[in-house]
Amino acid sequence: MLLITISKINKWGQQGKVTKLLEALSNENEEIRKAAALTLGRIGHSGLVDNMKIALLKETDIFVRFDIESAIKLLESQPEQILVSANIQKPQEVENYHHQENSNNKRHYSPALG
Repeated sequence: MLLITISKINKWGQQGKVTKLLEALSNENEEIRKAAALTLGRIGHSGLVDNMKIALLKETDIFVRFDIESAIKLLESQPEQILVSANIQKPQEVENYHHQENSNNKRHYSPALG
């Protein structure tokens, strides 16, 4: 199995790699599952709620369950700004949209402006 670290989870969160984070919810290490759940909650796309609820049903560790529940509450409280404006319905589409947004932001960066 691929070695996943908390650092890698954080990086995936910054890169919007939702699919990898969802897969990490099934990792054998409870700390990795907790980190993945919290990172998904911070990403803030309410379209992920169903995936998180499925992970919650499968989870046996009480502390991971708590973090998944917290992430679900956070996701449910988020406005659907990106999902609605981009008509995103699936986690893979969220990841693709994130990648597209990051590419667009890089094109407009000006070192002179900082």
